[in-house]
Amino acid sequence: SLHRLTTTRHPMKIAVVGCGHGMLDKMYEDISRHPGTVDLLIVCGDFEACRNEGDLSCLAGPDKYHFLKDFWKYYNGQCVAPVLTIFIGGNHEAVNHLYELYYGGWAAPNIYFLGYSGVVRVGDLRIGGVSGIYNAAPYRLGHHERYPYTSSTIRTSYHIRECEIWKLTQLTPSSLDVFLSHDWPQGIEHDGDLADLLTRKPFFKESVEDGTLGSPPLTTLLAHLQPHRWFSGHMHVRYEATRVHPGGNTTKFLAMDKPVTGKRTYYMEIIDIHDKRAGPLSYDEEWLAVLRTTHHYSFFQQLAKIPKQLRPNAYEDNLKWVRENIKTRPEGMTIPLNFVQTTSPVDTYAVPTPAAKASPRGGSAPHPAPASSGVSSATSGWGGASGSPFSGKPGAGSGSMWKYVSSAPADPPLGASSSSSAPSASSSSGHGPAKDTFKPISNFTDNPQTKLFIDMLGLD
Repeated sequence: SLHRLTTTRHPMKIAVVGCGHGMLDKMYEDISRHPGTVDLLIVCGDFEACRNEGDLSCLAGPDKYHFLKDFWKYYNGQCVAPVLTIFIGGNHEAVNHLYELYYGGWAAPNIYFLGYSGVVRVGDLRIGGVSGIYNAAPYRLGHHERYPYTSSTIRTSYHIRECEIWKLTQLTPSSLDVFLSHDWPQGIEHDGDLADLLTRKPFFKESVEDGTLGSPPLTTLLAHLQPHRWFSGHMHVRYEATRVHPGGNTTKFLAMDKPVTGKRTYYMEIIDIHDKRAGPLSYDEEWLAVLRTTHHYSFFQQLAKIPKQLRPNAYEDNLKWVRENIKTRPEGMTIPLNFVQTTSPVDTYAVPTPAAKASPRGGSAPHPAPASSGVSSATSGWGGASGSPFSGKPGAGSGSMWKYVSSAPADPPLGASSSSSAPSASSSSGHGPAKDTFKPISNFTDNPQTKLFIDMLGLD
C-alpha cells in the first residue's frame, strides 16, 4: 500500500525516493497523481544528472546503462521540474557535474544538489545530507580527483571522505529534521524487522552476520546528529527502523527502493510532516558558519588535513559574521535562482538500441519499455508516465522566476582552428553533442554558482 506518516491536519508533504537512476519523468508523473500537493521531492542518490553524452564518460556503472535518461531535458529547459527537488550523490553519478557544485547548487531549474555535504532549509524544515558511499581506502584522502578521470578516480570520486563527516559533526546534535545518505548507517538493520529484510534480501545475510552492511562513518554521524528522520537508498529495498539513542532521542530510518521500468517497486514514500510548513529554499546559518570555520583546511589535495581542534571561538565568530553579513541582506538567507548552464546541452536524444548504437564506454544500451507506476501503491491504480507533461522553458509563459542563462563556451571543437565551423549542439545521429565539444570544468570555482557562493561567504 501507499505508506503515509500523517500526524496533523496541515502537514508539510514530502516525497522520498531511494535511488533515482535518471527517471525524473516517472517520479514527477507519479507525484502529480497523488491526491494533494507535494511540497518537496527528495532523492537519496544515484540521481544521474547527465547533461550530454560527455557526462556519460564520467558515470561509473555497467556499460548497458550508459545512455541519457531524463535529466538532459530538464537541463536544456525542454522540461521544468514541477516540484522543488533536492538530491544527494550516490555511486552512479556524472561525477564531473557534481564536482562543479561541491558546496551545493542548482543542477537544473528547481533541481538542487545538496553538495558533497550540506544543510539547507525548505520553509522551516531543516535538511542535511552527505553524498557518496563508503570505501575505507580513500576515506582519509582529500577530494583530489579531477577531469580527465581514470577508471580508478571515476570511482573514488564518489566515495565519502572523512573531511565531510567531520564538517557535519560540527553541527548541533538533534537539530536536524531530516538527514539524507545514499549508504545505510552500519548496524541500522538491527533496529527494524531484520527477519523480514533477510526474507526479501537473503544475500544480505553474510554482511549482516559479519557486521559489514552499511557505512561505519554514517553510524558515527547518526550517533552525533540524532536527526528526527534519516532517509537512504542504495540497497534497493524499502526498510523501516527506529534508532533509540542514549538519552531517549529517536531517529526514524527509512530506506527506499529504485524505480524500475515495467515493474512496481516501493521506490517512493509520501510523508506528512506534522509540525513544519513549506517555504523557499534557504541557506542554513549554522552550516554557513561551519563552512567559514573549516574551509581553509586542505580538503582538495591528495591528503586531507583535519585539525585536532578548532581555533577557540572560531565557530562563534563565524556564526556572528553570517548573521551580520548574510541574514541582513535584502534577500536574506534565500538561495538565489541562479542556475547557469556550464556545458553544451542536448537538444534532442534518441535512446540507443543495441542494434543502433553502442554506449560511449563500449557496451550497448537497451531501449526502456513503457513505464508502469513506481509509487508504493498496490491499490492506487496510478499509471506510469508516457513522456513528461512538464514541458516549457523556464520563464516562457509559465510564470517561472527562473532566468535561463547559458555560460557554455561557443568555441570550436578541440584541435580545430578558430576559423573552423563548430558543430551543432546535436550530432547528426541525434544522440547529443559530439564528444570533442565536451569541455568539463576542472576547477569548481569556474562554475558561476559556486564562485558566487564562495564570494558571498568570503571563502578565499
